[in-house]
Amino acid sequence: MKLFFSLNKDNSYTIIYWNKNRVYREDLLCLQKKNILMYVLLSIVTCGIWSIVWLIQLVDDVNMISGKKDGTSGILVFVFSILTCGIYAWYWMYKAGEAVDIWNSSKGLPFGNKGIVYLLLSVFGLMIVAMALLQSDLNEIADANIM
Repeated sequence: MKLFFSLNKDNSYTIIYWNKNRVYREDLLCLQKKNILMYVLLSIVTCGIWSIVWLIQLVDDVNMISGKKDGTSGILVFVFSILTCGIYAWYWMYKAGEAVDIWNSSKGLPFGNKGIVYLLLSVFGLMIVAMALLQSDLNEIADANIM
């Protein structure tokens, strides 16, 4: 068996291996698990500054799992959120939940209406809870992708 391993520009890995006349290809995401408690505490201690960094990282991770290489970047989501007084952040949280549901359904995992949950939490002023739940889902995706 021969093995070829490469890191793609979007921080995903491609593994190609072959045995006799069969070639197999497997694409793996390069999601890093994040400590949710530490991120929440840093967001509180820094009076929300760390939550901006966290939001940017979440956007990039969601773009990675959804396969949108030209999706809205984390910086633009932050800027659009400021320009729309937070309404774009609500929209993005809904779309992030949809992206997680689509990824789960494509892998045969249970899925629900995460977008609505994230949206409602964000609208009612619990954006940090929605971010923590989204990070928890991304951590599960990172675990599922390793196995």
